[in-house]
Amino acid sequence: MLDQQVDAIVSSYALHHLTDSDKLLALAEMDRTLKIDGQICIADLMFANENRRSHVINHFRDTGNHEAIDAIEDEYYANRQDLVQWLIEHGYQVQTYALNDILSIIYAVKRADLSSSLFC
Repeated sequence: MLDQQVDAIVSSYALHHLTDSDKLLALAEMDRTLKIDGQICIADLMFANENRRSHVINHFRDTGNHEAIDAIEDEYYANRQDLVQWLIEHGYQVQTYALNDILSIIYAVKRADLSSSLFC
């Protein structure tokens, strides 16, 4: 088994193919394999939160960008807030970077103590 054997995990454009519950399973598996002080970097299609999701989709609808709406509805874009919350609750220090309305990077470091924090 690879329990706590991995130094770093990178996920790029993968999580948006998973349902929300499967995203949490993926994070749990990353956590299981990652060493203390190990790093996770996730670059993926996601919204900051539900309000931002609604705003972006409404903007695409208002501008007639049905291709973008179809692409979003065909996948499972995460809410970044939910992923960050899970990581914090499991002892990670977390940084986030929004590259645009639907693309973000989450960088998290696993800490031995559970007093992790969010810093942006």
